[in-house]
Amino acid sequence: MIEKRVRKEMRVNSLLSKNDRALILDDGTEKGAVCTFLLKKIIKDPTIKFVVEKISGHNISGGYGRTGYGRTSRYNKIIVPWTLDDEASYYLKSMFENHKNPKHLLHGKKMIKPLIGVTREEAAEFAGIKRLRYTSSKPFDMDIQKMIDTMEAKYPGTKPGILKNIRKSK
Repeated sequence: MIEKRVRKEMRVNSLLSKNDRALILDDGTEKGAVCTFLLKKIIKDPTIKFVVEKISGHNISGGYGRTGYGRTSRYNKIIVPWTLDDEASYYLKSMFENHKNPKHLLHGKKMIKPLIGVTREEAAEFAGIKRLRYTSSKPFDMDIQKMIDTMEAKYPGTKPGILKNIRKSK
């Protein structure tokens, strides 16, 4: 099911095209492991080149504009392990703090989030089933994540609803 959602996200939004050079940022968490595994399984086009770079997890969650991702000039797309939970938390935090949502660029490159339709729990479960090596991740903002999880428990479909609103507002 997760693979199907990632395939649809890649196809519908035309995230990768022929002759793309993509840098996959792997933070060592279940999200990074699942992202790397699925992209290598899904993308069969030999003209698309992938390079996986291991980084620390907080560099992804904390900000788009941080440095330290190696030589990004060789790549025209940067793939980050960013789930539905991360996107919802980041969006709500920026709304509460009255910040504009940042553009989806990282060092001037297009940022791709193939796991945007997958929750953190689903990614962890998938990684466990496929026996992928990872360390557990922590939510982007624990307070906001608890609030979102409470709303999701009371009103199922809250997380996808937030994502739908994020996409409409862009």
